Amino acid sequence: MQVFNLKSVLRLTGLNPDTIRAWEKRYVAVKPKRTSTGRRMYSEQEVNRLKLLADLTHNGHSIGSVANLPDEKLIALLATVKSGTGVITSKQLNPQIPQITEDLLKAVENFDLGMIEIHMARANYTMSPRDLLFHLIPQLMYKVGDRVIEGKLGIGQEHALSELLKRYVRGVYDDLSPVDGAIHKDKTLVFATPENHLHEFGILMSAVLCRFYGFKTTFLGPNMPVDSLIAAAKQIKAHAIVLGFSPITLADSKMKPLSYLRELHIGIPQETMLWLGGAFPKISANEFTREIWKFESLDELDKKIETNYSA
Repeated sequence: MQVFNLKSVLRLTGLNPDTIRAWEKRYVAVKPKRTSTGRRMYSEQEVNRLKLLADLTHNGHSIGSVANLPDEKLIALLATVKSGTGVITSKQLNPQIPQITEDLLKAVENFDLGMIEIHMARANYTMSPRDLLFHLIPQLMYKVGDRVIEGKLGIGQEHALSELLKRYVRGVYDDLSPVDGAIHKDKTLVFATPENHLHEFGILMSAVLCRFYGFKTTFLGPNMPVDSLIAAAKQIKAHAIVLGFSPITLADSKMKPLSYLRELHIGIPQETMLWLGGAFPKISANEFTREIWKFESLDELDKKIETNYSA
C-alpha cells in the first residue's frame, strides 16, 4: 500500500503543517503511522480523507463538526454543497497571486531560471495547489504569451518557463495518484494531443483538474497518431477522450485537425465522449453524432464537470 510523507500531503491537500497537526491532535481526524525516526507517514485513505476535510472546511463547515464523520458522509456533504472533491472555485482568489505573478514575470524577463524556481517554491508553500495550478499558472502563461507577441519576451524565455512549469504540474499529477478514480472509478478519461500537435501543457493541466475531481485518468501525452489513440481508447474503455489542439503544428503535418477528428469519431465506440480543448476545429453536429464538449479554458472545463458530474 502506498504511503505519503508530510510534504506530499501538504501538496495534495493545500493544508499547512499546523492545521494538519491540530486536526490530528485535537480531533483525531487521521492517525498516521510513524517511521523509526518519528516521521509521520499517511496512507492513501488518510490523504483522501484530509482532502475531503479541507474541501468541506473551505465551503464553510467547521472542522469540529466533520472531523470524525466516516468518509462516505464527508463525500455526501460535499455533494450537497455542489463542490465535488477538489473543485476549483474562482470566487475567493488568493490575494498573493498578483504579486507572485509579477515577481515571476520579472524573473522570466531576466531569464533567471533559479529565481523562477524560488518564486514557484514560495507559491507552493503559501497557497493551495488549486490556486497555484488553476489561477496563478494560467495567468502567468497568458501574460508571458502576450509579451512574446508584443516582442517584449523571446520564444526561448517562454519555452524555458513552460518546461519548468510542466515539470511542476507533472509532479502534482503524480502526487494525486491516490485520488485517481476515487469518486468516478468507472469513468476513465484519456488525455492526448493529435498527431503533430506537440504542446501538451494544456491537456496536462486538464488531467490534473480531472484527478482533483476523482476521475480515473490515463495520460498519453502529445503527438498521438489517430490509430494508436483509437486502439488505446477501446482497450481502456474510455468514458471520454480529452484532446488538446494547438494553433501551431508541425509544418509537414499530414492530417488536418478536422480529418483527425473524423477518423477518431468513426473508430471509437459511440458512447465515448470527446472533450475538445484549445484551438479545436469547427465541427458539424450532423456529422459528429456523439456527445462532444468544447472548452477554451480550464475554468470552462471545471464548470462543465461540476455541472454534469457533481450530485
